[in-house]
Amino acid sequence: MNSSRFLKRTINILLIVIGVFVVLYIAVSAYAAKEMTKTGYEPKPYEPTPADLGISYMDVVFPARNDGLEIAGWYLQNEASDSAIIMVHGRHENRASAMEHTFPKLAAALYQAGFSVLMIDVRGHGQSAEANYDFGIKAKNDVLGAVDWLMAQGFEAGNIGAMGVSLGGGAVNFAAAEEPAIGAVVTDSTFTDMNPIIDALWQEETGLPNFFLPGVFLMHRIIFGFDLQDAVPVDAVREMAARPYLIIHCEIDDTVPFSQATELAQTIPNAETWYIPDGCEHAQIYTVMPEAYESHVVPFFEKNLK
Repeated sequence: MNSSRFLKRTINILLIVIGVFVVLYIAVSAYAAKEMTKTGYEPKPYEPTPADLGISYMDVVFPARNDGLEIAGWYLQNEASDSAIIMVHGRHENRASAMEHTFPKLAAALYQAGFSVLMIDVRGHGQSAEANYDFGIKAKNDVLGAVDWLMAQGFEAGNIGAMGVSLGGGAVNFAAAEEPAIGAVVTDSTFTDMNPIIDALWQEETGLPNFFLPGVFLMHRIIFGFDLQDAVPVDAVREMAARPYLIIHCEIDDTVPFSQATELAQTIPNAETWYIPDGCEHAQIYTVMPEAYESHVVPFFEKNLK
């Protein structure tokens, strides 16, 4: 075999190997993109309901803003109230199961303080429409749809508050940055930038090297039409019109680093903060200190909603 034929054959083999590698890389990246954005939600009981806590409520369904996905919720109507609060759970949860099934108890406390309350299941969770998880980028539409629904009930701009826990807080931040009708915001255990969290959890959750992450982000853009790397609500918050804001975070949170809470606080002028040094876990602060929690959240909304 002469040298030119040998070189040509070697190049062909290399091209085949590279082609196979590219196909495998794309296939693995596409699979991982789908797996990474599964909600991980498994049906959980809707216990307790507000009725179990002595408060009547309505089952409601409304369209998310912009894309029209069906969003389910509970509406606790306080006839004496001119203000309403939207409550948004985190990943893997629903409107009842969040914070170890204490979310309805917190809703009851807000209701008893004089507010109407709208508790929602974000897309891909509970009884809302199926969807892949988007770290708040598209779930913001669910919060915006809740704003639209409340305004249709007669609540005025500025009289609507929003509270988001963990990844639900990301949706609230994206929504508040876009919608000035949200008059006051509380976030608990909420991320400012998912990228370092994804990097930290990637190998643990997928078993794949970080080498695949660029391909995953590319495949996610192609398959789902948006970029997971845009899951940086702190960037949206920088453009947000000034409004009252309360940041709650556990300093020993091992899911969303405390540094993300301090970054958020530095970004929002005059933000109020409540940092708990120990004895708490991610998104579980209310379960271990409900009285202290209510003593921060309830007065905040009383002071800042019209």
